[in-house]
Amino acid sequence: KSYLANNPDAFEELVLELASSQQLENWLKRKGKTITKSSTYDKLSSNDNETGLKNNSKRIPATADSLLLNNESYYNNNIGKTGSGSSSSSSSTSTGTGRIVAKYDQVHGKKDASNNKGSHFSNFQLMKILNRNISSDADQLTILYDMAKHIATTVSADHYSLYTVNESGNAICLYQPDRKDRLGRFNNMSANCTSRQFLRVLVLIKTVGSKSRFSNNDEEIVTTFLQWGSLALCSTKLSFSGPILDHMMKAVDRQRQLQNVLFSVSQSIFNEVTKRNALLEIIMVSAKKLLNADRCALFLVDYENQELYADLFDESEPSGDIKIVPKEKDIRFPIKKGIAGYTVTHGQMINVSDAYKDPRFNRDIDIKTGYTTRSILCMPIMNKGRCIGAIQMVNKISGDFTKEDEDAFKIFTVYCNLALHTSEIYVQLRKSESKRKVALDSYFYHSSCTNEEMEDIIASPYMLTESIPIRIESINFTADDATAEFSDPNVLPRLFLHMFRELFGTTGFDVFDLCRFTLTCRKNYRRVPYHNWYHAFNVTQSMYYIIKNSPGVFDRLECLAMFIACLCHDLDHRGTNNAFQVKSENPLADLYSTSVLEQHHFNMTVMILQRDGHTILSSLSKEDHEIVMSYIHDAIIATDLALYFGNRSALQKLVDNNEFDWNIPRHRSRVRGLAMTACDLIAVAKPWEYQFETVKQIFAEFYDQ
Repeated sequence: KSYLANNPDAFEELVLELASSQQLENWLKRKGKTITKSSTYDKLSSNDNETGLKNNSKRIPATADSLLLNNESYYNNNIGKTGSGSSSSSSSTSTGTGRIVAKYDQVHGKKDASNNKGSHFSNFQLMKILNRNISSDADQLTILYDMAKHIATTVSADHYSLYTVNESGNAICLYQPDRKDRLGRFNNMSANCTSRQFLRVLVLIKTVGSKSRFSNNDEEIVTTFLQWGSLALCSTKLSFSGPILDHMMKAVDRQRQLQNVLFSVSQSIFNEVTKRNALLEIIMVSAKKLLNADRCALFLVDYENQELYADLFDESEPSGDIKIVPKEKDIRFPIKKGIAGYTVTHGQMINVSDAYKDPRFNRDIDIKTGYTTRSILCMPIMNKGRCIGAIQMVNKISGDFTKEDEDAFKIFTVYCNLALHTSEIYVQLRKSESKRKVALDSYFYHSSCTNEEMEDIIASPYMLTESIPIRIESINFTADDATAEFSDPNVLPRLFLHMFRELFGTTGFDVFDLCRFTLTCRKNYRRVPYHNWYHAFNVTQSMYYIIKNSPGVFDRLECLAMFIACLCHDLDHRGTNNAFQVKSENPLADLYSTSVLEQHHFNMTVMILQRDGHTILSSLSKEDHEIVMSYIHDAIIATDLALYFGNRSALQKLVDNNEFDWNIPRHRSRVRGLAMTACDLIAVAKPWEYQFETVKQIFAEFYDQ
């Protein structure tokens, strides 16, 4: 009420929101005759005559159409003007129209009807008057009685009566504002108010001889005004009394209690989602508090053995704290036995007021625990349409479980279902994560170089100068030449170490880490026809040739990143292309949406660089390390031929337009990408014999795919 007093337009806005657009549109479009002057507005009154109401006032010759089109004329002639013959005054403070007119005059001031002919004020001015009356100290019945007068005048009713529920809530009686108790004798048609939703009844009458009957428009207007009345009932402070008030207050308290429990449960449940027993304990404790039960039991389904079991037991004392205790040995019984079994197998809630008279009741648990069960409320716990358990409330402390308890329990179990489902998903995720860690640990063990391999190369990591093939400095070098010339299987790893030392020196790089890194990279290339270790080495040697013959073009970090990227650019290649990964629904395609294999190669590179004994970039600063890893990522992704054509076209356009600038990072990135593609496809620039053999390998790989 205080809010409406400070915000007089709030009620109007609320009605505009609740009233249908069709109703409002009909009001605005309706045409009709002007309301004839009448001073009988306040003479309309109710009568408790058994055969009807006395016609102690002349019929108001007004229509709903003219009321809405001529609101100001209606006000001047029927409310604002208090001419002779009118029994009420605009300044009257008695119930009825006088109160509304007094409020209206205080705000707008009384106007002479002769000065307002032909003018109109808002179609919703009448609603504002009602709003101001609601903001006053009037009680609900006074507001509704005033509204009844408005409605009767609007639809040209000859009489009206307002009926309400008496204080005891067991009968209907006529409302009479002139009586002290304002309630007349019981209507001869009254009956027991079995429906607690019944509140008020408004009766409108047109007597014999009236020029018209009630129309559809009249019904629409009455409905709209009664919507305002409903809002008035919600807005005023004085509400109902007697049993109705008690029932409403209990319902509100119950709803508030349910909301508090659900809020508390939601917080606790999802905080303890990782611990199954803690979660079940919270569910049991919260259910007991919500339904005021003496004991609670939660049974889960073991479908494999067709049993229900419980490993948490309620051992609370009647007047003590709630105590949920886990037991080493479960209580188990057949899935179809007892109230809980019936609930699980049928998926239905069961409310039993006398357990020992119900043939479904399983007395075995009472015998085992020494507890006496009186009443039971049992609810199934569902997950994806399948019952996974049942929560059973036993012996309500005061009386039996009611329909309100059932409704609250249904809402509560929805939260339980969600919590248990979330907990199950979390458990599965933890198992999957554990399996992944075990598999990753096993993979690291088998994919890392062995100590024996390290011993062979660490004894002499760098080749003697005279042993280094001269062709290593040529674009025509191939890995096949080196392996054909040297029987040592570690010749290529040693040549990689030689090229690394030539480009970057040995300062800041641990030779042991470099050896492990090189040998582990070799081990993580699969034995496929083309995308194997030899291809990786050829690409790396080509980048060595480019960097060494282009001094000053790339900075040190760029050179380091591209050189490492070349050795790692096809790690764990399966001998199939990106399209194959997608069409065969390989898990890699689920992990990466674009450049599937290239993304996988980069992630393999990161895993190797992060392993103990493989951190060849550990001497770099944090900032430089991030830059190098970013360059490595871009370089490996650039080997996706689907990206090459767009990159080359963009770079060609920059060169042709004389817009290329080495100082622009994006331009440098395009050149690095083009250099990676050139090295990856270097076989086409090798001697014909090598190129011919390369084509054979590529076709063999495609054939396998």
